[in-house]
Amino acid sequence: MLLLLAACTAPTHDSGDTGTPANPPVNQVATRFEVADEDEAFDLDGDGAPDNAIADLAGAIDSLVAERLATNVHVVVVQLADVNRWAEDPAIQVGLFPAVDADSDGSDNASGAEVFDATGFLDAEGRALEPGSAAIEGGRYTTNVPTSTFQVGSFVFDVATGVYVTGTPTAGGQTGVAGIGVTTEALTHALTQEGVDEAIITLLTDRADLDLDRDGVVESVSMAFTFEATTCQLEIVGP
Repeated sequence: MLLLLAACTAPTHDSGDTGTPANPPVNQVATRFEVADEDEAFDLDGDGAPDNAIADLAGAIDSLVAERLATNVHVVVVQLADVNRWAEDPAIQVGLFPAVDADSDGSDNASGAEVFDATGFLDAEGRALEPGSAAIEGGRYTTNVPTSTFQVGSFVFDVATGVYVTGTPTAGGQTGVAGIGVTTEALTHALTQEGVDEAIITLLTDRADLDLDRDGVVESVSMAFTFEATTCQLEIVGP
């Protein structure tokens, strides 16, 4: 059985957050990732300063990620649920999860009509299984999505921090920033799996700057990426 979920229909009324049935979830596929500037990053370790150890490596990383985005069949979807007003909404849910490009062609992912298989990552109502709670204020939301993995192009990172994300959403898409902390072990594994040169792996793991387990030794690398996402459709393949 193939169930095609409603894509990203814009809210046409303001139900408020008063118990009125919410609008359908809005699903948007990430079509671009680039290394964020230092001042765009998140404070991942609670010391009050933004964390992005790869901020000065955009030249080396952006082209690598762009190449993988264009050719990889696996994508990441940003889902916005319970949105009633795009400018101001006190209670929304933000999900991040992987999906598979149904036509295996990454060049048309930004078409606005592309279909992705999200089997295993949505509930029976088409909602993300591990959302983060947020509010839209001044057209922007910020939250932490409690997921254990995050995909950038073909790179799947096991994250130690969840995924911090902020975005400026509309019914048709959004721009935003995602921030993660990845242990050097998990980072090495993810990059090795994708055949990245050992010199680049060493360059990145040597940037470890987070002591997330508070043992006095930095063991994780902070990373932040700007992203663009556009409307999409999701399908679930079931028995």
